[in-house]
Amino acid sequence: MKLERPKLERPKLERVQLDKPARLARPAKGMVHPAFDSLFNPAIPNPLDGVEYPGTLEGDAKAEVSAALAAILAERKLKRDAYRLMADTEYWVCLCFQSRAQKEEFLQKMGWLPLGDKYLDGLKVAEMAGLGIEPVDLPAPKGTTRTPKLLRTEVKK
Repeated sequence: MKLERPKLERPKLERVQLDKPARLARPAKGMVHPAFDSLFNPAIPNPLDGVEYPGTLEGDAKAEVSAALAAILAERKLKRDAYRLMADTEYWVCLCFQSRAQKEEFLQKMGWLPLGDKYLDGLKVAEMAGLGIEPVDLPAPKGTTRTPKLLRTEVKK
């Protein structure tokens, strides 16, 4: 009795051609892919410039990773603080009186009536009072677009 050897079918490997780079899928309408260079803020210095290397391979790697992590955490804190400032809703104050006449008398006596009778610019009020409160620079909102032409109305004199 002769034993037959089983036939082994080996899978065929397909080799990937690397001649031309793969194309990225198009982003959704109104969106863009991030630019690689935009991921780095040029105002932040290179965190590896000030690294002191201990001289061992493991020590050098640990020093670089620690410096990079510290830079990433510092930038995250800056962005988080800027977002908190931009999204804070507690930037207003409310004064209530018993009547409109009392409110207007108060504004007149304080010298604030030229600034408005209902909504006053706090920085202008502080300037009139000589308090010297400095304005805070807020980032411009992204993605603002102009009103479509059909919805714009021109005021002719």
